[in-house]
Amino acid sequence: MKQLKVSTSIALALIAVVAMLFVMGSADPGASTVVGVTVITPFSARVVTGSVITYSASTQVSAYGNGIMFVTADVTADPCTVTVQFSADNVNWVNGFHYVVISDTETATTDVLYLAADGTSYLKFPIDGAYMRLSLAHNDAMTVTAKVRLVNNGGR
Repeated sequence: MKQLKVSTSIALALIAVVAMLFVMGSADPGASTVVGVTVITPFSARVVTGSVITYSASTQVSAYGNGIMFVTADVTADPCTVTVQFSADNVNWVNGFHYVVISDTETATTDVLYLAADGTSYLKFPIDGAYMRLSLAHNDAMTVTAKVRLVNNGGR
């Protein structure tokens, strides 16, 4: 009888632990679960002139998996391009890219926005480095505002 009480107590304790684990679920959220969002403003009503490439300050982004860049430009004459760039060491930079499939062929496409007229456009991109910055190429005077929404999904 005493052995039956001990066995029953152990069985009930194990059932309680299993039930708690089942109710609590996994501590790791799924890949599609957003667990963190940060919005940065690399260019805030930045007035640029001449034919040069202008770089934003870099931002540490290794905790994020995806980004969405929104760019608003007041284009006076010539168009501009805004390119997402990544770095592993905050010194050496490369253009970001993602793959697209066209006619069953996978092709790398640079993460770049081309703005030929006044307005706002956006680009979704994967984050592939420890640091990120924007490169703004222009040939004329213009005012540019760029905001980037950094998203950390549970699978990152």
